[in-house]
Amino acid sequence: VKDSKGKTLEKDTDYSVKYQSGRKLPGKYAVTVTFKGNYSGEKKIYFTIVPKTTSKITSKQTTTTVTLKWNKVTGADGYVIYQKKNDDQYIKVANITSGETMSYVKNNLLDATKYTYKIVAYAKFGVNTIYGIDSAEKSVETPREEVIVNLGALTQTDSGVKGPEVITSITALTGKSEFVKPTFSKAKHS
Repeated sequence: VKDSKGKTLEKDTDYSVKYQSGRKLPGKYAVTVTFKGNYSGEKKIYFTIVPKTTSKITSKQTTTTVTLKWNKVTGADGYVIYQKKNDDQYIKVANITSGETMSYVKNNLLDATKYTYKIVAYAKFGVNTIYGIDSAEKSVETPREEVIVNLGALTQTDSGVKGPEVITSITALTGKSEFVKPTFSKAKHS
């Protein structure tokens, strides 16, 4: 602390400092500097403690869902979950309104798609909400869903091959516009 002439003031001789209690939790707090001796007046300075960064995010995914879990952030009143698909922009997909909830399930995902998540802890302070720093990104890729279609004894026509052939199996990929060539084998006649 310096005066208007640049002289460094001595704590407890020229001024005293009082810190607001409860400064370990997220919130807005005041520091009061009270001048004394040859100086007079008082100055309040405010600072904000944001929630810590959400950490140790784990995931488990299926073809259509992902479950995220993370460590509890002390003093958090909730968490905001952000998601992006492939290289799109992040969008808010959930607002967890309890600081005691440390997991989230996202449904209706597309198979064979990369999703990236960030989790932000927040704390309520009066009518204000204080957000922490974004967590590290957690990327997951949903597995490709394979569907086996048994077509039985359908015969191939217009194949240019003498004799009937039978489609023995075909694997189709859902959600994709890909042509899958069936596998044929010679029909056995009895």
